[in-house]
Amino acid sequence: MARMIYFSILRMLRGYSAIILLFVVPLAIITLLSLIVGNEYSVEGLSSRQYIAMTMVIVFQLFSGNYAMFYIHADLVKLRRWKIQSLPVSLFKYSAAILFASTFFSTLQGLLLVLYTRLLFGVEWGNYAWLLLIIVTLSLLSQFVHLTMVFSTSTISMAERFTEIYGIGFILLAGIIFPMPVWPVIEWINGFLNPITLAQSALMGPVAQIDYGNPYASLLLLIVQLLLFAVLSAVLGRRRLS
Repeated sequence: MARMIYFSILRMLRGYSAIILLFVVPLAIITLLSLIVGNEYSVEGLSSRQYIAMTMVIVFQLFSGNYAMFYIHADLVKLRRWKIQSLPVSLFKYSAAILFASTFFSTLQGLLLVLYTRLLFGVEWGNYAWLLLIIVTLSLLSQFVHLTMVFSTSTISMAERFTEIYGIGFILLAGIIFPMPVWPVIEWINGFLNPITLAQSALMGPVAQIDYGNPYASLLLLIVQLLLFAVLSAVLGRRRLS
């Protein structure tokens, strides 16, 4: 199992396009916006650089399941399915190894962004154990969401479109690109379902100067979503791979 996780991480290190999308792009956005905006403004009870860094780390974790989605699809659904199934290895262990490797890899990328912003821009992240718990929870949620999409669709391109709708839709509802109208339905989604706003509440609440709600309740809601998608992806995966 440990060797499978190790070799899965090595494969991900060779996935340059995903590394550019999930690490280089947020790094560039954080750097550019931090240099333009500076640190003189307060945004949602945080310094502007704090808000930018925390939001970008949260947003790009939402897409970190791409690693698991592509490798599971290639190895167990389409390209190398029969070759992998002929090996003397449990498919459950093989898929779990990819899942753990993807979670570790995306969490590491998130922590490198945290370290970068801390050293270069002096961003305060609060309690680092709490921060790690939030990043791991978001990463795991993303893995299971992406696996649910790949097991429930007929093609990888369709799974990609659905994950993009999932991620970009929640970005828009969170008001990150532009302010959203104050409608009860949007407020309810952001308060109970949107993983971005829930992660913002959990991460920013303890360090912000305004009330973000109960950070423990927000993390609990994220964990509930994680468990629901874990069960759903397991059921769909069992049907698809059997």
